[in-house]
Amino acid sequence: MLSDTERNSLRELTSPVKIQAFLDDIAYSTDDFYRCPVRVLRERTAHCFDGAMFAAAALRRIGHPPLILDLLSNGRDDEHLLALFKTDGHWGAVAKSNFVGLRFREPVYRTLRSWRCRTSSSITMSTAKDPARLQRPAQSEEL
Repeated sequence: MLSDTERNSLRELTSPVKIQAFLDDIAYSTDDFYRCPVRVLRERTAHCFDGAMFAAAALRRIGHPPLILDLLSNGRDDEHLLALFKTDGHWGAVAKSNFVGLRFREPVYRTLRSWRCRTSSSITMSTAKDPARLQRPAQSEEL
């Protein structure tokens, strides 16, 4: 159950840009465990997995399918997860990272392939898995 403060925080997340701003404002976690979206909201801390799950849930609340993209490492970096969204036929992403190049991506990519190629050229990730659509939980207004 969410508190009134937590509900109000969620109501403010009305766009991918605002979801990214929320993730940018919270602490980066170095913990070796995962947080569910509610725990991210309460503790105001997340690493890339937590941030991607939170972003996917928040994007779902505003009408986007909850899609996660897993960027696989080429051995020099860690794997990274992002929440994808599509606006006017173009792909963008929301993510939690200490590296600015792995955070928000404007929805300017016509295909996921073009998004992956652009992302791969700017960082050392080797490949990306196909996006995973998260199952929708039971009907709820909350995360």
